[in-house]
Amino acid sequence: MEIPKAVSGRRVTNRGVHGPPTGYHGFWLERWQYWIELLVDMEMSWLVVLADGDSVTRAMPEIGGRSVVQLLLEHGVIPIVRYQVKLNYPFPNLEDVEVLVAQCAAFGAPALVCMGNEPADKREWKNEQRPRDWFERYCAWFSRHAPEVARAGAYPGFADAPVYGRDPWPLMSETWGLWEDEIAWWAGHYYGLNRPPDYPYDSVQQAGQPLLSEQDLVEWFGPHYEEPGMNELSVAAINTSREAGAWPGLTASQDATCFRGYERVLGWMKQHFGRVLAMGMTEGGWTPGAFCDPRYPKATPVQVAEWTRWMCEESEAPMFAFCSWLLASGDMGASGWPFDVWVGWCWDWIYGREKPVVGLLRETPAGGEGEGTSPLRALGAARGLMAEAAGILDIRD
Repeated sequence: MEIPKAVSGRRVTNRGVHGPPTGYHGFWLERWQYWIELLVDMEMSWLVVLADGDSVTRAMPEIGGRSVVQLLLEHGVIPIVRYQVKLNYPFPNLEDVEVLVAQCAAFGAPALVCMGNEPADKREWKNEQRPRDWFERYCAWFSRHAPEVARAGAYPGFADAPVYGRDPWPLMSETWGLWEDEIAWWAGHYYGLNRPPDYPYDSVQQAGQPLLSEQDLVEWFGPHYEEPGMNELSVAAINTSREAGAWPGLTASQDATCFRGYERVLGWMKQHFGRVLAMGMTEGGWTPGAFCDPRYPKATPVQVAEWTRWMCEESEAPMFAFCSWLLASGDMGASGWPFDVWVGWCWDWIYGREKPVVGLLRETPAGGEGEGTSPLRALGAARGLMAEAAGILDIRD
């Protein structure tokens, strides 16, 4: 996979976001100028788009006969297309992929296809009946259909679950050539939930410190301090959990329920290929109110904004794209997840329709060459980091 330095005159950054959770796009195209301007203002170069059949490659009257893919590429946004499929059946969208490849090639952009979404989710399977051997079945499904997608000229992404507990590569050795050539790529879902970006290397996890005061929670939650569903744990409960829950030496390879869960995948890559392969984040990051760990308060929209900025600008994660969940839902014609969205009605009485992450990314220029935000440099830097970081990341031979 070759990532262009620019598309339609816009520099390619590592910034991205997940688009509306629907395969139908007519609703948001009625206000396409707003959404495109928003993506450009945030210096977004990637957008995960769902597709039902040819819904992202067919001519759309709302945008003068262009397709969704063409509209995005005209404004320097590379689509990462997830066709909505059932893993019990053969991949049904090869003809659509061929059209996608042609439309992307006209702009000098790669055609990226997510092969499924989260195979551990029962919704990926017919009648929501996930088989017991779903992991083996998905690896076999990918092994069968990824070469077909590659022959069509696209780059098949291996779907995360979000982070598997088992190494999938021994189950799909016939695809190793695609990985070596960086035609296949890892489509990761790295959710931080309420754990901070440096978990599990932070002082709370490693040493049970610092302990919090009530004033700390007041400052953390701000307007959400008395909001049901946000500030639910007392200071005493949080501090007790911190004192009892320290685990010195824990790595993200051992506990991958965090943003740095990609380190487990790096370990498998090092074991089999001796290097970092192509990786992109197609879901993940942080959402307000998400929870998994009583040692940390839930993230507010303000904290989500800061952690998202950090991920794009300061993280050493070897991703060519960070596509956080979720740009919008109802405002783009989908349904669900009102608390997760970057643009929507939830908390509009505090922040307005656009949540703090939008404003912060608008105000923060994406770093240039040499500053860690170029996807090409990030991948190269991560490969150089592998030997140095082996002890930290627990990916030793």
